[in-house]
Amino acid sequence: MHSPGPWELEQACWDAIVAGTAVEFLDHVMTDGAVVLLADGPLRRKEVLDHYAGPPRWRACRLESTRTVELTDAAVVLTYTARLEAGGSVLPELLKCTSVYMLDDGEWRRSFHEQGAP
Repeated sequence: MHSPGPWELEQACWDAIVAGTAVEFLDHVMTDGAVVLLADGPLRRKEVLDHYAGPPRWRACRLESTRTVELTDAAVVLTYTARLEAGGSVLPELLKCTSVYMLDDGEWRRSFHEQGAP
């Protein structure tokens, strides 16, 4: 059985955010001690799930300028630009993002994510 890699999970995360199913997805993919750093400050796991409980802000997302930094065989850093399209908005919103994934019992799980304006 194929276990998704970090980039597959990262794209799936944005797909879930756009679809309004981020809470279920993130609940599965985040580590217990996960942290998400947004413009208004850091969020712990429960706060992240609460943050994504509302209706989606965007209708599409594309990951650009992707880069992978392998820290060890079991830890990678992903950096990229997320090009987000909001409903009714002509101009896309761009976010610079970094995520850290760790291998846990054979599955990649997200332990950290940061996003902010370019």
